[in-house]
Amino acid sequence: MKKFIFLWGIFFFFSSFVLAAEIEVEGKVKVNYLEGKAFVQDKELQIGQFLTPPVEIKVKEKSKLELVLPDGSVLRFNENTTLTLVKALYDEKNSKREMKTQLMLGECWASVKKLMAKDNKFELETPTAVAGVAGTKYRAVVAAEYNRFLVYDGKIQVGYRPVSEEYKPGKSLMAQRVSGPKKVEGPKRVSLQEWLVIVGAGYEFVLYPDGRFAPPKKFALEEDEQNPWVRWNKERDKLLGF
Repeated sequence: MKKFIFLWGIFFFFSSFVLAAEIEVEGKVKVNYLEGKAFVQDKELQIGQFLTPPVEIKVKEKSKLELVLPDGSVLRFNENTTLTLVKALYDEKNSKREMKTQLMLGECWASVKKLMAKDNKFELETPTAVAGVAGTKYRAVVAAEYNRFLVYDGKIQVGYRPVSEEYKPGKSLMAQRVSGPKKVEGPKRVSLQEWLVIVGAGYEFVLYPDGRFAPPKKFALEEDEQNPWVRWNKERDKLLGF
């Protein structure tokens, strides 16, 4: 377990994401797959459409959305999900990127392309956490009661962030129930300055709105495979060459 969790100062958390040079290339995000309906404001998305961040997207009930980012990474969103594409900057010549997505409510699958350059920024923000990656596959679930991260390949870095007004369920969004993780023992509360957690493949990490968490633990792969959302994402990854 020790190899998957380290407590670092917040200085290292932010400095690890700093780009060596400012990226000036604005990338476009492609709607690569859409089942059901998804909207940007009041306009319904269409397959093949390109989006220029920042944009807020709502994926409706019985719907799925797949987005391809400028660097070739893929984000997929399950039904009843609300998100904001904040940045999608990519400098192909220098293999640098600065990408940021906010997942306000719902579920996301991220298949992140690994780039050779070290000074890359790829972040997924949830109401209480910031997840940064270099190249990996993971799933994020945001419900009113918790944020949950499950890693399938590689590793992610998760840091705590206090709940802000823009994320609070009921402020502008209706909270939804998502099938939750099994109960874990020993959660504790810490401040933002105290920790950054490394979560490796085959492990899950659960974080609560008040900052409580337990160390990453293994999740049941066989049970996870029974989830239709997980199976669909793995099929899409194979199809796209991940």
